[in-house]
Amino acid sequence: MKVPWSRAQFGQHVLANLQSHDT
Repeated sequence: MKVPWSRAQFGQHVLANLQSHDT
């Protein structure tokens, strides 16, 4: 299953997730 995101978008998504979980 390939994601239709670019590497930059994926990186932003991951960073957002990490910051979201970082409390």
